[in-house]
Amino acid sequence: SVGKYRWHLVIYPQGHHDVEDISVYLSINDAGSSKPGWNLPTDFWIMLVNQNDPSKSIKKSCHHEFSATAYDQGFNQLTDRRSREVQNPNSGFIEKDTLIIKCG
Repeated sequence: SVGKYRWHLVIYPQGHHDVEDISVYLSINDAGSSKPGWNLPTDFWIMLVNQNDPSKSIKKSCHHEFSATAYDQGFNQLTDRRSREVQNPNSGFIEKDTLIIKCG
């Protein structure tokens, strides 16, 4: 949680909206149960971590005003069509069957 809000990541490993790439979105929990008319201006980033070489990690940033009707925001194409690179077992993104996605 951040502040009084709880968050989660929504991840589509095979893509979302007809995109063949990793899609990741930040979503606020219980958006509909907050006070009417609320909004929360937020700057955030989502990162796909390269576990062998952190300098090769893929990071995208965003500004979004979360609200009851706009409760998630993120990236249809987190890797900008570099998903084959990510899936390469020697790339460092997947180690011991683990892919790390961070958000901040």
